[in-house]
Amino acid sequence: MDFTLGPWDYVIIVVIMLISVSIGLFFRFTGSRQKSTDDFLMAGRNMTRFPVVFSLVATKLSGVLLIGEPADTFLFGTQRCVALVFVFVGSLVAAYVFLPVFYAVQAQTIYVYLEMRFGKQTRHFISIVCFIQMLLYLPVTLYAPALALDATTKLDLNTCFILMGVVSTSFSALGGMKAVMWADVFQLLCMFSCLLAVLAFSIQEAGGLGNVYGIAYEAGRLEFFNFDFDPTVRYTFWSSLAFGLQFGVMSICVNQSEMQRAFAIKKLENAQSAFLWSSVPSFLISVLTNTIGLVMFVIFRNCNPLSEKSGIGLGKGDQIVPYYIVSRMAGYPGLSGLCVGGILCGSISTMSSAVNAMSTVVIDDFLKPNVSEKTASKINFTFLAKLLVVGIGFVITCLPFLISFIKGVYEITTVLNATILAPVFSIYLLGMLTSTANQEGIFIGLACGFALTSWISVGSKMFGAPNRPTSLSTVGCPNSNLTSAFTFNETITYPSRNYTMGGFEKVSSPSTTFPLYNLSYLWIGFIGITTTLITGYLASFIISRFKKSSSVDPILLSPVSRLWIEHKDKIREQSLKQKTHDEKVQTEVTEESSL
Repeated sequence: MDFTLGPWDYVIIVVIMLISVSIGLFFRFTGSRQKSTDDFLMAGRNMTRFPVVFSLVATKLSGVLLIGEPADTFLFGTQRCVALVFVFVGSLVAAYVFLPVFYAVQAQTIYVYLEMRFGKQTRHFISIVCFIQMLLYLPVTLYAPALALDATTKLDLNTCFILMGVVSTSFSALGGMKAVMWADVFQLLCMFSCLLAVLAFSIQEAGGLGNVYGIAYEAGRLEFFNFDFDPTVRYTFWSSLAFGLQFGVMSICVNQSEMQRAFAIKKLENAQSAFLWSSVPSFLISVLTNTIGLVMFVIFRNCNPLSEKSGIGLGKGDQIVPYYIVSRMAGYPGLSGLCVGGILCGSISTMSSAVNAMSTVVIDDFLKPNVSEKTASKINFTFLAKLLVVGIGFVITCLPFLISFIKGVYEITTVLNATILAPVFSIYLLGMLTSTANQEGIFIGLACGFALTSWISVGSKMFGAPNRPTSLSTVGCPNSNLTSAFTFNETITYPSRNYTMGGFEKVSSPSTTFPLYNLSYLWIGFIGITTTLITGYLASFIISRFKKSSSVDPILLSPVSRLWIEHKDKIREQSLKQKTHDEKVQTEVTEESSL
């Protein structure tokens, strides 16, 4: 296989990159010119809903989703798509459970809440853990689109890493949060264009959408209601619901990159509206990516490009969409470049948002709380924030060089986020929805949650049965007289498992394999959440019996908690504390702006 992009394709890619950087330049030399930390990191808290809505969508998307999600559907079918309904649930939870509390405490980072609710140790520990999680996650988001170019052109992976890192870091450092959000709007347009172009071409080749659904259904790929209770089956209705809790709710509510966009809006009501509206395009994009995966299956069902026998020789499922782009769309000058540029934009958008958020965390959670007011008055935090953006961007750009061995980027990022974020999500729930939770108890819950999710994640990778795709063949490859390696409704036996082609596989593991290692990866997040919730609450309850704790300030409890927590007598106290806090924050902002 040897495909290259044409001259016009490279022109389109370069233009997309230059427009992104120019947005940063525009905000560097217009408006407030990022003179204060609040302007640079929080966009002055005066953003309108339009850019925030699309920035929220773009932040959730990445090259991992644009490439990995179609690949996963191509290999394993649509059962996982049941989780997509949780996009709407997640937006509702973020808007009406989490945002009111974050706005009440006037947070710049979501970790400020943890100090007010539990203590400094909790804030510092969780902010460090989540910072490390982002450092681990972001290199994968750069690796996925770099893989796209590596699979389709002679531009090597290292060049791709540098290109994406330099572009995203440049406009983030130049224009701050405003530039990042408006660049997100442009980059989301590029992503939509890419998906629509690929979908239009592929559906036409596959003989129409009706034909796609018909063939996919016959092959066992179009399935949404597999009610098998076996937790070792990769995708079932139940595991997809569990995954939806992680995909749609957890990844939004405890994501600093997402919440920081909402904080850039002055009024809570507008921020809530932005979250609700963002769920619509987020859902539509996920529908598009999964539909593309189905269409890819129909097109390649008789000539599996991942098999050496096909003569195509793709090494990973994540290369399916890039391969289709250059092999089918090369006859239209610039179109392949637009699609590859759209994939690049997915990761550039995610990285720029994260770099901005991570610099905010360093300033607000690591530096300001640990320096005296006298020392802080001598520090130019705005300039320091810009240096941090450049420094963090440089580190993230270098890290992908270490992960070129990864296969299945969609699964690996899902497991990574579940292992770390699931316990973190649980302590926010305990803090906002109960008055019983205390610092000692939630640390016990965190320890149990982290230990269990890490154990399952590592054990499943080392000892679990391997995943195998269903219904893939090479009999339709050009000039092929090979017998089918995979045919429909044929039972194939492997050393450690049996599964039926045309459906979802079942794991039949050796007796020596610990059962948890064969769990579907979709259960990891759910297990982490429930384990941390139960152990954290019980530990807090027991500790509170022996150690008297102070009452919880009502502003630290979500409004929905009033359905089961009695604190009406503290409403007056809440109003007084809120007013005092608002005055303090306003004074700090005024003093910083005058520097």
